[in-house]
Amino acid sequence: YSTSVDMQGVSVNSMHAGPDGKIYLGGYQGGYSIYDPAAGKYIIQSGSMQQTEGNGFYNGKVYFGTYGQAMIYRYDPTKPINFGNTPEHNPGLVIDIDDDQDRPFVLKAGGGKLFIGTFPGYGMLGGALAVYDETTGKTETYRNIVNKQSIFGLAYNERDGLLYGGT
Repeated sequence: YSTSVDMQGVSVNSMHAGPDGKIYLGGYQGGYSIYDPAAGKYIIQSGSMQQTEGNGFYNGKVYFGTYGQAMIYRYDPTKPINFGNTPEHNPGLVIDIDDDQDRPFVLKAGGGKLFIGTFPGYGMLGGALAVYDETTGKTETYRNIVNKQSIFGLAYNERDGLLYGGT
């Protein structure tokens, strides 16, 4: 049985303006949306992606960090939307941050890398910093940089090449 009910919005958890002028949103209970303020309409409202905790921009692409199991999806705005769980999809799964991590809340680019700050799974302490290099496709994960704390804020200073974090 199907009904024709308009899709309703999700409880917004992450919202960032992209370099392309569009608004990228993620929400609780699954989903992502892309809104084009110039056109005054949504490009997509989709419930296909897991719950988006954070998003960020790197090399002209949008990265969505999803709960559970800290999965990262990459979206290339120059290509058609074709959601899936491989890097060839758009958005497509490109990073699976292991090490008991669950919630990638902050994604910041700098110094030719994408930095991802996470929270671990329920009942655990010790978030991680994941560092992704798109040119190699490799991710390195560093857990417990600050013992028993999670990473909730990141800023990269291009002048001194330093990454600053908040827990």
